[in-house]
Amino acid sequence: MTKTAAFSKASGFTLIEVLVAVVVFSLGIIALFGSFSLALNTSRNGRDLTTANHLAETKIEQLRLGGFDDIAIDTNPSPTAVGQLAQGQMKVVVDYYNGNTKIKLVTVKIYWQSRPESRAVTLTTLIGQGGIHG
Repeated sequence: MTKTAAFSKASGFTLIEVLVAVVVFSLGIIALFGSFSLALNTSRNGRDLTTANHLAETKIEQLRLGGFDDIAIDTNPSPTAVGQLAQGQMKVVVDYYNGNTKIKLVTVKIYWQSRPESRAVTLTTLIGQGGIHG
């Protein structure tokens, strides 16, 4: 009768299995924080766009309520500071619409630190003497 060696496998994890698990867990945590950061930036950008749009709409309404004669022609305006956005600036460009002195073309541009003037939020409207009739 021969004796056979009985090998019993110890329960538990090997060092390699533990290291692989730590690496996989770490990659998951890094991905989670990365997506959290992206969501935070997207939320901030959305808030800034909403604020800029509101500021531009408010400016246009102020100009409309002020009356046609109170809107000065300014085709090369200097920017004015907008406190609601980080380093926010507003430009209001006013010109006659297609040379018609009874209709003014008003363009309001809002831009800020993370959105340069080349990507400004821009709203444009026509304001006519006595209103626009179509």
